Amino acid sequence: MRITSNPNSEHLNQIYNWLKDESVKKLNGFYGNFYVIENAFSEKRLICIIDKGLAIGYLVYSIDGKTAHISIANIKHEYKRKGLGLKLLEHLEKTLIKKNVIAIDLKCSPSSSIKIWKKLGFKELKEVEKHRILKDPYLPPYLYKILVENEKPTKAKKISKTYIELFCNDPIKRDASSDYVWKINPKTISHKPIIYPVDSEWNVRFYKNGEVIENRIKRFNRGEFLNGNFIIIDKVP
Repeated sequence: MRITSNPNSEHLNQIYNWLKDESVKKLNGFYGNFYVIENAFSEKRLICIIDKGLAIGYLVYSIDGKTAHISIANIKHEYKRKGLGLKLLEHLEKTLIKKNVIAIDLKCSPSSSIKIWKKLGFKELKEVEKHRILKDPYLPPYLYKILVENEKPTKAKKISKTYIELFCNDPIKRDASSDYVWKINPKTISHKPIIYPVDSEWNVRFYKNGEVIENRIKRFNRGEFLNGNFIIIDKVP
């Protein structure tokens, strides 16, 4: 058994055949999304598990700057509950880190898979009800995972001369308390960045030696720190 980031057309046909068969038997709902798998194959965004020459599992992903999104992950029915999903994810994470990608997100569909993804290290966004898009009850649950060591947030203010506050709302109300605060250490920020999933309309307030800069995330530092659905700060603004 092996995992490959370069499956061939025969592997793609094998996936098509067992997805079609499982659809007839009502074992999965991914057959209707086969075009997504085809596109990923043509763009080399498809990872497969191969057992004795047969593709028995796959994962589709895309990269946006320093972040990645998992579109589909699936294991052939008779091979499920054998830890193969973890092997796919581990292979993906190694691939992404080599490409300087440091965070992943996904939407759980079916929503029943949320327990599985959490066991694999993914977390729910605590502020989902404040997110313009993700708060939609008709959308699948949103999960994320950070792949590298990162600066942990706090609620305390004035933790250093240089720090940043995140406000998970728009606009910032007068005298409102920030949701999170991160210190910015010039000596460690490059290898211990600030990473958190956000709504681009949320606001940040940056403090540096008495100077204060406030803006929406999408405009802060000309939008440089917005990567996909994450704010990633790996240098002093």
